[in-house]
Formats: sequence, structure tokens, C-alpha cells
Amino acid sequence: MSADQVNCFNCGNPNPAWAQVCRTCGVLLSKAPPPRRSVMRGTFPSDQASLLAMGASLGTIVLAIFVGVILSGVIPSAPNVAETTPTPEPTISASPAPTREPTLEPTVAPSVEPSVTLPGRLAFGTALNLSTREAINLTNTFGPGVTFAHSISMPAPFGVRTIFEEVSRVNGDGSETVVQARADGDLTVSSTAQIAGFSVPSDNLIRGWGAGTYVFRDYINGALVAEGTITLTS
Repeated sequence: MSADQVNCFNCGNPNPAWAQVCRTCGVLLSKAPPPRRSVMRGTFPSDQASLLAMGASLGTIVLAIFVGVILSGVIPSAPNVAETTPTPEPTISASPAPTREPTLEPTVAPSVEPSVTLPGRLAFGTALNLSTREAINLTNTFGPGVTFAHSISMPAPFGVRTIFEEVSRVNGDGSETVVQARADGDLTVSSTAQIAGFSVPSDNLIRGWGAGTYVFRDYINGALVAEGTITLTS
């Protein structure tokens, strides 16, 4: 730099000695140049100010670590909730009491009177065998214009001279209505015979009793010995 030139303290370019401002950067040349800052060279700073700043930072870090270590010994650590909270044991549900099956009372079947096997037998037909006096052309249905014949047979001789016959009409509800009382239906037989037969026109029965179902019952000495059912049609 010559005597008539002055270098700019800011940018370092030469300027005339009489210049008040730098012609390059415009900084006032009359102002005293500020002290030059040390420039870090290399990868690690070596100037005193940088070293002091780094030392202060390291000291702050070390102090913070030291204080943290002390505080960790004073303040108890928070309990591990996962370790201290007991895992709830599954509750064993009580098995429901077995439903008691209702005791079924044995159904008692109604007492049915066994059918009494009668000693005699009634047979119905449209004619009688003149030799044996038994009913022939057997049937249980009789209409107008035919002969109504019936016979009674016993395993042993009758032993009496009179058999009493009762006739009842079967109603729609199963009940019976007597149309010929036992006392009015006396039939004369031989006491030594085992078969006796009787016949009348069926028109007489239809006219007197009407169409329907009828039950014949024969009695010897008051005991029922034979029974049979017929149907009269009009």
C-alpha cells in the first residue's frame, strides 16, 4: 500500500488516501478498524475464546450428569405397573346345579274289568234248524220282510223250564234303554236240553222297537249265561 492509498479495513481493497468511504464496500474509512477476530483453522479450534466456551459447555454437561446421578438416588423410581399389578386370576364359575328332572309318577291305567266268559252262546240267523233248533243263515243285521231267529246253547243241560231274556237298545252316547224287561221275556225250554231256538218276523221287532242296535241277554236262575248284539234296519 502506497502513501497516497489506504486499504479498507473491511474488505481490504485499496482506496485513495483522501477517500472517506471504501469505493468497493462503502464502509467509512475514517472509522477505526475493529479488532480482527481469530479465525478457526483446521478441524479443532485453538483460539482461547473457543477453548473457554467449549470448556464451559463440557463443565455444564458434567454438572448435569452429576446432579442427575444424585437425584436418581434420592427420588425413588416409579414402580413397574406391569410387575406390581397382579394379573387377575380367572374366576372359576360355579357349575350350575343340574336341573332335577321331574319325577314322573307312573301312570296308572284305569282298572278294566276283564270280560267275563259266559257259559252260553247266542246265535242269530234268518231260520232255525228244525232238528237241532240252532239258528242258521247266521247274521246280525235284520231288515223288514225276513225272519228273525236266535238260539241259545249251553255246555250242559239247562236244568230249568224257563229262560228269561232281556233286550236293551244302545243309545248314541253308549248308554242303554231296556225295551224288553227280563220278567217279560220268559222263554220255555226243556230242562234236559242244551240248545233252544226261537223265531219271529223281524217286522214285529222293527215295529215295536224301531231301527237301531240291540243287546240280548239271557238269564238262568238270575245269572247271566249268554249275550249277543243285533242291528235292526227299517
